[in-house]
Amino acid sequence: MNIYLHEIESYKYELNRLKKEEQTPFNKKDNLTHLGLARSNRYSYMLVGLCSLVEALLYEIAEKGEKNNVFKISDIKGNGINKLKTYIVKTLGIDFGKINNWEEFTHIYKIRNVIIHSYGGLFENYQLNEIKKSLKILGIQNSLFSEKRIRLTNENLTKILHIIKNIIYNLEYFL
Repeated sequence: MNIYLHEIESYKYELNRLKKEEQTPFNKKDNLTHLGLARSNRYSYMLVGLCSLVEALLYEIAEKGEKNNVFKISDIKGNGINKLKTYIVKTLGIDFGKINNWEEFTHIYKIRNVIIHSYGGLFENYQLNEIKKSLKILGIQNSLFSEKRIRLTNENLTKILHIIKNIIYNLEYFL
């Protein structure tokens, strides 16, 4: 088993463990806001980690393209998956439109960016429509809390994990 599939299985194991933990009743003395945020934050960090797996795999594919090219990854402006995708398209000719679940992944990555760059899931008003669109495409609209925060659930992350797993299966073909 390669590292990417190993990591996917580790995330799956952790999601199952957390699901069992969530079934444990709260004590009346528990701070429910704290517990809710703690769980949501764990799921947010897991989403970030899952996106990092895809980014690492894209980088590995891009490095393969560099071996037979004078054109280097560093020659592309930008950063993250957009830079890697552009490089891969130009050097290896991969059509990301034909990769199953790629569009969904781009929406997962938008949510990742909100988590990383917008106060851990608490976002600015100008971002609301784009976030709603991404959540709707992913079928996880219930993760929008007060139209101000993303609070992921186990069910939401299970859907995301399935999409990421498919992306990794599809991208590994190009290694």
